[in-house]
Amino acid sequence: MKKFLSLLLCLTFAFGACALVSCGDSSNDNSNSNIESPTPKTFTVTFKQFNQVDVEKQVEEGTALTDIPAPKARTGYTVAWDKTAADLANVTQNMTVTAIETPNEYTITYDAGEGVTSPAPQKVVYDSVVTLFDPSEREEYNFLGWTYNDLAVVSGQKWTIASNVTLEAVWQAKDMCEVTFIQNGKTIKTVKVEKGEDLNVAEIPQTEAKTGYTVTWDYTAEQLENIQGSFTIYAKEDAKEYTVALTAVGNGTVTQQSFVIEYDDTYDLMVYAQANTGWKLLRWERNGEAFATTGAWQLDEANVELTALFTEKVYKVTLNVNGGYAGSLEKQTLTITYGSAYELPKPLYENIPASQQSYEFEAWHVGSATGTKIARTGTWTYDFEEEAVTLYAEWFYCYTGIY
Repeated sequence: MKKFLSLLLCLTFAFGACALVSCGDSSNDNSNSNIESPTPKTFTVTFKQFNQVDVEKQVEEGTALTDIPAPKARTGYTVAWDKTAADLANVTQNMTVTAIETPNEYTITYDAGEGVTSPAPQKVVYDSVVTLFDPSEREEYNFLGWTYNDLAVVSGQKWTIASNVTLEAVWQAKDMCEVTFIQNGKTIKTVKVEKGEDLNVAEIPQTEAKTGYTVTWDYTAEQLENIQGSFTIYAKEDAKEYTVALTAVGNGTVTQQSFVIEYDDTYDLMVYAQANTGWKLLRWERNGEAFATTGAWQLDEANVELTALFTEKVYKVTLNVNGGYAGSLEKQTLTITYGSAYELPKPLYENIPASQQSYEFEAWHVGSATGTKIARTGTWTYDFEEEAVTLYAEWFYCYTGIY
């Protein structure tokens, strides 16, 4: 029985397997003739510019996008996609391509005009705030600004010119006033100042030095402010003041210890010297050298000291015989120093022996036969204002008894 069952199962399995093989062959023949191939996948490549979708492209999976659109131009910028053709050579997913805008760089060339130093060329970036350079100053002109194609280009604003440019300076002539500085009739300098402006004190010239004087410009601070017209400023010369110390050497004194004097003022030192009796002022000295007694003070030095030197008077004594016999005198002129010993001669009245004279010599007198009587011998103690003295003989009549 068991053998029968086993045989039956084997036959059944074999039959089933044969049936399955037969059915499978028949099915394959039918599918080759009736089922279609699957549709390939596609992806979208989106091109965005200005934060908006510009173009969308469909691309089959695994293929390259070849018809890449050009980005839209923008003034002053270089525009390019952030992905290249290489990035789009094998599209396997949806992609977004964005336009990148890079501002361009331009060169500004400056033309300040003839006689003015122009600024160096300047690099600028489009749409950036630009501070324009200023030219060097132009005398008597105000700089108003820069222009391009006769249109003003303002500093401190965004640069919106999409090209290399040359800017031209615009100048305006100033309304000028002249301030003239004159010293002793000579024009030292003329300064030009724009009307309404202040004169820069650095423009004020130096005065020319003048010995013995302090020289300054005669003006007030208000004159140099908000100038409205031309005018002249003159130099003021103030004589310097000096203090002179006085001393004395010899038989004499000074009347005061010092005096004050201005340069070029006249002076007379005699009023400061007082000699003792029989003495006179010999000279004034400064540093051992003679100093003029009178004149105009032209010593431009501080701490000046003058010394008065005194000496004995020396008299030139002329003897006038007053009708007597001049030939009886060995000398008719004598030189006598104050305080020295002297002896005056005795004259004769006539050219005859003394015993026969009708007049006898009495004495010598100053100025006339009746003036001050002078002793014939002794020490000279007579003091006269004039050092040229004439002595006159005094005679008295005597009777000799001879006829």
